[in-house]
Amino acid sequence: TEKKYEIFYQNQRVGFYIADIVVNESVIIEVKCCKELAPQHSAQLINYLKASGIKVGLLINFGKRNIQYKRLCHPDYYRAAAGDPAHLDQ
Repeated sequence: TEKKYEIFYQNQRVGFYIADIVVNESVIIEVKCCKELAPQHSAQLINYLKASGIKVGLLINFGKRNIQYKRLCHPDYYRAAAGDPAHLDQ
C-alpha cells in the first residue's frame, strides 16, 4: 500500500512524499509505466529512501514489453561501502 512520509527542513514541515509500496518497513517499491526509466525516477526513489530511513528501494517499470527494474540503496550505504560502517547499524 502507499505510505506518506513528511518532509522537514530546519525542523519545519515543508511537504510530503507518497511511496507506492512499502514492504515490512524495509523496502520501498516505486512503480512506473513509461517508455524508459529516467534519472528523475531514480532521484525520486532516493528522496523517498532519505525521507523514510529505509535502506533499499526497487524502481519497476511496467511500460515496456519486458519489465525493467533498478535496485537503489540509501546514500548512507554508499558512504559505508567507502569505509564508514557506522551507517549500517540502523
